[in-house]
Amino acid sequence: DQPLFTNRYGRRYRKIRGSLKAACEKAKVPYITHHSLRHFFANALKDQKLDIGEISRFLGHANPTVTQNIYLHWRDEALHGRAQEVQILRPRFEKWEKNCKILRMGLLPMGGVGLSL
Repeated sequence: DQPLFTNRYGRRYRKIRGSLKAACEKAKVPYITHHSLRHFFANALKDQKLDIGEISRFLGHANPTVTQNIYLHWRDEALHGRAQEVQILRPRFEKWEKNCKILRMGLLPMGGVGLSL
């Protein structure tokens, strides 16, 4: 494993905060921690549809569970998205459910209107 950031002697940095801060100043961008950079990188890999195992290997984690625990919010975001989808479908489902009750009561002919989602 080769270090990503090396000093002028080609050695791994022991502390990267000062160098990263100087690099951000030189680039005229806001300071960002190396943890934030890793997080950004992991999200970029996820956006490229890499699976959790591949992302874990890129980040150098011992196993995908470590990655999954650190980036647990990914599952929360997915769950939130699913919940919104359910909310969007709810009025359609309620209409369908109402039409089914009417159909069972014999008030609509078989194959009546509005039975599709």
